Amino acid sequence: MTPEMVRVALGEPTRIEPRVGSTTNEETWIYEKGGGLNVPRPNISLGGMVGGVGVRSGGIGGRSAQTQRSAEEHTVVFQNGVVTRVD
Repeated sequence: MTPEMVRVALGEPTRIEPRVGSTTNEETWIYEKGGGLNVPRPNISLGGMVGGVGVRSGGIGGRSAQTQRSAEEHTVVFQNGVVTRVD
């Protein structure tokens, strides 16, 4: 997924942290509970689907218990303009 696709699916992140000194262009988008619109957010999963990325809704705050990083925060990591990890 591209940054534009993530914005459509999740909205604006609470904050963005670039990784300085990395050989790849990497940044982490952080979504905190109460940091934006308080609506259920879809799950984003990597791998297992055609094209490697899937979007679905459900679970607590739009996240399942297995993919939930914490009740307060989740992150989306981009490398070179595409999602590589979701916590």
